[in-house]
Amino acid sequence: RGPVLGLEVLVAAQLGVEGPWPNDYWIDFRGSKWQIPILRLDHVLSGYFSGLVRDKVVLIGHAKHARETGIVTLNSPSVTGDTLSLLEFQGYALSTLLDRRAIRPLGTLWMIGGLLIIVYGTFMLCQWVNARRLVLYVIGAILGFGVAAWLLLSFMRLWLPLPEAYAAVLASAVLGRW
Repeated sequence: RGPVLGLEVLVAAQLGVEGPWPNDYWIDFRGSKWQIPILRLDHVLSGYFSGLVRDKVVLIGHAKHARETGIVTLNSPSVTGDTLSLLEFQGYALSTLLDRRAIRPLGTLWMIGGLLIIVYGTFMLCQWVNARRLVLYVIGAILGFGVAAWLLLSFMRLWLPLPEAYAAVLASAVLGRW
């Protein structure tokens, strides 16, 4: 018996998007909330928006009720409290797979290895430079990790865990000078 596949994986497979599907993929929520159009069914059936839905995959379901909390995502504005309904979430997941934009998290061994290199490099640097240069190194490392994370996400669809890298640099710099 294989893994249980989500609705979005089954639909993408039926539409000819080739697998194999990663066991662990993250949904690409980039863009505005209106990237996935939400229409009333009676408008779609009446032909008002026939050009918008022609030759498209259409998910039909209930909109989020006013008392429903919804799903919080990375681009849910915390100020407005705007969340996604389960149907919108499924729409983003399906759109991610159909457009081949699935984001892969960095593997555990790669993350541990990278963090060990960061800690070792920072400890060694603490032995050779004064405090002023160490501060410049920490600022440069934080900026460099931010740029690297953006490049990996944009071009390789790979998620680099920044909080862990930042914590490793800061903690090893403080402990290395201590």
